Amino acid sequence: MAPYPRDEQPGPPEKMVGTLKEQLDSITPALREMQLRKQERVKQFQAVQGQIQKISAEVAGQSEYDDSSSNVIVNKNDLSLKKLEEYQIELQRIHNEKVKQSAICFVRGSINFTLN
Repeated sequence: MAPYPRDEQPGPPEKMVGTLKEQLDSITPALREMQLRKQERVKQFQAVQGQIQKISAEVAGQSEYDDSSSNVIVNKNDLSLKKLEEYQIELQRIHNEKVKQSAICFVRGSINFTLN
């Protein structure tokens, strides 16, 4: 989602003119837009963190995992793109670990099959 254009943001309240209701009405659309952007960002964090938890459980050998992203607790104090990128890097790392572990298990299974 594109950032809110700087020139369309309402000014600081002390520089705004009109009644308090008019001032509130002028900032309400920007506030709604920011709330929607926050909700979308939280969904992105939930999705990535949910995938991390699921793959981590698979790598740890847990056969049962509730992959409902509603169980993921997101720290809403840091929804920065930098933090999201950190989680995405972690997801990629554990995904690669899972692929490597799967390949090792496949090779071991093939060796055991050949020996028997």
